[in-house]
Amino acid sequence: MYMNIFLMSFLIFSTLITISSNSWFGMWIGLEINLMSFIPIMNSNNNMYSSESSMKYFFVQALSSMILFFSLIYFYLSKSKTLIMFNIIMMMKMGSAPFHFWFIEIMNKLNWYNSFMLMSWQKLTPMIIINYSMNFYLIMFIICLNMLISLIKINQNSIQKIFSYSSINNMGWMMSLMLINKNLWMMFISIYSTILFNLIYLLNMYKIFMMNHLFMKMNFNLFNLFLFSNFISMMSIPPFIGFLTKWMTIQNLIFNNYYLITITMMMMTSIMSYMYIKMILNSFLLNSLKNNFYKMIIIPKSFHFNNFFNLISMILSPYFFMLT
Repeated sequence: MYMNIFLMSFLIFSTLITISSNSWFGMWIGLEINLMSFIPIMNSNNNMYSSESSMKYFFVQALSSMILFFSLIYFYLSKSKTLIMFNIIMMMKMGSAPFHFWFIEIMNKLNWYNSFMLMSWQKLTPMIIINYSMNFYLIMFIICLNMLISLIKINQNSIQKIFSYSSINNMGWMMSLMLINKNLWMMFISIYSTILFNLIYLLNMYKIFMMNHLFMKMNFNLFNLFLFSNFISMMSIPPFIGFLTKWMTIQNLIFNNYYLITITMMMMTSIMSYMYIKMILNSFLLNSLKNNFYKMIIIPKSFHFNNFFNLISMILSPYFFMLT
C-alpha cells in the first residue's frame, strides 16, 4: 500500500515536471520518470498478464522516447521549425490511432484500476505536449481516424476492449477541443475521467470483465440503476452530465465553422453508442427476468455512496447549460 502511494506521488510529480517545463529536454525527462513510475504500478498484481502487459508498455514507451530523443537532437542541429514528428510520437505514447494496437492489447490484460490510469491520467501529458506542437492538418486527420477506429468495438465481448475503443473515440473529441478551447478541454477530460471512474468502481467491485458477466453476476436492481445511469452519461444522453461535454464541444466546433468534423464525430459516436445500449440490455433488462427468482437481496453497504456524482449530475447539468 505504502509503495503504491509512493509510486503514485512520483507519477503525479512526473506529470507536473512535464507540463511545467520550458524545454523539450525537460519534458523528455518528465516522460521518463512517468514511465519508471507507472511500470511498477502495472506489476502490482504479481500475475503473468500484468508482467506481459508491463513489458509491452515499456517497449512501446521506450521506443517512442528514443525516437523523441533523436528527433530533439535533429531539431536543434538542423534548426528545423517542423514539429509534426513530436505530434506523431505523442500519438504513439497515448495509444491514439493509428498507433492504437498496443493500447488495446494491454488494456485487455490489466486490472480495472490500472486500466483507468491508462485511459485517463496517462493521456494527460501527451495531450498537453501535442498542444505545444500542434499541426492542424495532422490533428484533423487523427481525429477522423480515431472516430473510425472506435467502430471496431461493435463486435467486442470484452468490456475492457469496449472501454479502450471508447477511450480512442473520446480522444478525438478531446483533440478537437484543444484546437479551439483549452479550458473546455480540461473540463471534458475531468468529467470523462469521473464518469469512467464510477463505471470502473462498479465493474471492479464485482469482477466484471465480459459482457456475459453482467447477466451472470448481478442480481439486484440498485446495481442496474447505477450502471444504467453511468452508461447513459457515457453515451452523452441528457439530462446526465456526460451530455454537457459533447454538447459544448459541438457548440464550439460549429461556432468555429468545423462543420465536417462535427458531423463525422456525431455520426461515429451515435454508432458507437450501440455497444453501451447492448451492455444496458444485458445488465438492466435481462437481469429483471433473473430477479424474479430472488425475493430478498443483500446490497453491500459501500454501494450506496459510490455514485453520488451521477445522482447530482441530473440536477446540476441544466444549470451548466444556463451558464453557457
